[in-house]
Amino acid sequence: MAREIFISYSRKDLEKVKSIKAEIEKVTGTECWMDLEGIESGSIQFPSVIVDSINSCGVFLFMLSLNSQSSKYALRELNYAMKKAEANTQKHVVIVNIDNCLMCDEFDFMYGLVDTISWNDISQHNKLIKDLTKWLEKKEGETSHVCQNVLSQKEIHSYGILLSLDGESKRVYNVIKRTDPLVVEKTIYCGAVGENQTATEIDVYQTDRCEDVVEIDDCIHLCKKELSWGFPLSKGTPFDLIFSRSSNGAVNVTVDCKNKRYTYNIIP
Repeated sequence: MAREIFISYSRKDLEKVKSIKAEIEKVTGTECWMDLEGIESGSIQFPSVIVDSINSCGVFLFMLSLNSQSSKYALRELNYAMKKAEANTQKHVVIVNIDNCLMCDEFDFMYGLVDTISWNDISQHNKLIKDLTKWLEKKEGETSHVCQNVLSQKEIHSYGILLSLDGESKRVYNVIKRTDPLVVEKTIYCGAVGENQTATEIDVYQTDRCEDVVEIDDCIHLCKKELSWGFPLSKGTPFDLIFSRSSNGAVNVTVDCKNKRYTYNIIP
């Protein structure tokens, strides 16, 4: 049976791409095809397997990295997929940047106009998941209920919000976990010396881990936000942060302090 998603990549990125493949398969309910043996293995029949797989797939994903830009086999696959997509508007070719690399001049010249997303950007990440689900709809127009349910779960629980970087151990504290409900309330305490703290800064990280404390290498820094309540508080004064998530992945945080509330958007 044909696999609807073909993944093209550099063998040097194998472990990272296997992780991406596993997530896409879990979210879409569709098995991906990728070369785990290597076309350079010397098999006479192997090029025909690659060609047949690209011909039969509905979606071709090129995993862009510093390595794949110089991989002659991956670039051959991309060139062939683009030719097939020109003749078949139902075949989708997407370049997925997996290591935040810049395109070299030659790659930019050849493929700069191809639809490109960053896997590490949460909004682009979620958009690709939505697009894949839409493209993989059944021919009769009925979307797989499994795909819909998993996609909804992915958008709601795809990251944690992490605060309070521990400078010595380089760990972050997980405030919202993937398994948490849509609204999460956390009580924290002013840490300023004296009675002049009117705001606090938070660093927002993305993670797919559910532990209370996560190593910083397992996180992606999204942004830094200042949350203000407008009047001075002494050290140790408690206040609540109420995080809420919408179905499209947006995250708001409300500062609840002495019966006053201030709401901030931290992930659009």
